[in-house]
Amino acid sequence: MQRAEVPAAPLAAAAVDEDRELVEQARAGDAGAFEALVRRYQGWVFTLALRMVGNRAEAEDVAQEVFLKAYRGLAGFKAASRFTTWLYAIASHHCLNHLQAR
Repeated sequence: MQRAEVPAAPLAAAAVDEDRELVEQARAGDAGAFEALVRRYQGWVFTLALRMVGNRAEAEDVAQEVFLKAYRGLAGFKAASRFTTWLYAIASHHCLNHLQAR
């Protein structure tokens, strides 16, 4: 029996391309483009923050701060990597800094 091909890779590539397009639009001043990125990844960032800081209220604050850092750092995003890789680095470092500051 043959396995059906799973279209996960093309969909993933399409999402990466869409993220890059949204980043470019946000860099050009389109606030709606960055808002779309926030909507797409806010749950993911919040979950990471909650797992790392262990407190829902703090995780909400940390997640909001992560997106603020990402917005301010858009010029430094290198399109050779995935937006999610870059966002994960910002989020994990910010969570660690938050924990050290406690």
